[in-house]
Amino acid sequence: MAWAVQQIPQIMRTSAIVGVILVGITLVATTPTRALDLSHTIWGVVGQERKIDPNLLLAVALVESKRYAGPGKISPHPWAIRDAAGPHFCKSLQEAKNLLTNPRANTDVGLMQVNLYWNGNRVKDPSDLLDPGTNIRVGADVLVEAIRSAPNDIILGIGRYHRPDDEIEARAYGTRVYSTWQNLTRLPGKGSA
Repeated sequence: MAWAVQQIPQIMRTSAIVGVILVGITLVATTPTRALDLSHTIWGVVGQERKIDPNLLLAVALVESKRYAGPGKISPHPWAIRDAAGPHFCKSLQEAKNLLTNPRANTDVGLMQVNLYWNGNRVKDPSDLLDPGTNIRVGADVLVEAIRSAPNDIILGIGRYHRPDDEIEARAYGTRVYSTWQNLTRLPGKGSA
């Protein structure tokens, strides 16, 4: 857990880089670029482990737990919790743990907003999902399963991460994440022109 907590500033920095696109500023490129290089981040590590594009994992996290991180910037938030009272962007791990002392079943937790009702059984304790590595791994597992549930329809598959039982809502969500993912793959990466 200590390693993952140390990764939080790096997660925030990586995510802030992509914020400009996601708040409506158009990126115009005259030369081809490669995707944002996440290979040495927790996103890249989990992407490689779970055999899924780390930019797609980051796209889900940006759609799920985004928080404004300054002018023209957004970042996924590691201690975001959404429950019946609405979203909470906790300022510390301890504040988030306190909020999860008696969680309701329909509570979303962390970077990937893992839902306790559907996926709480994947961890021993809901507060385990406040660890960025654990949260991204569980979210990646859910996302891979969702995509496999719609093998010929990536939008629907991505959408089932958020709304597995409602095709219309799943498609709307899938479209938002897919668009974010495409924007991330257009960001300049290491060694790009």
